[in-house]
Amino acid sequence: MEIKELMGKNVTVFCMNYIYAGTLTAISDGFIALKNAAVVYVTGPFTNSHFTEAEKLPNPLYISIRAIESITTLKAKV
Repeated sequence: MEIKELMGKNVTVFCMNYIYAGTLTAISDGFIALKNAAVVYVTGPFTNSHFTEAEKLPNPLYISIRAIESITTLKAKV
């Protein structure tokens, strides 16, 4: 699977320092963009429908590709 296949889907992005969740809206050579993004502080069980503790951000989030460790889709939403 390529990251482009996740475009438009709700994703969870595991980075060096934080976990982010949102809808993947753009991919470039250096960044990805998430709309309806949140910082996830506590995931809880990955089978839950919502994260245990997450804070929504007021604007789209741009994440450096260099900071990403992994990206996936999960049942949990913010």
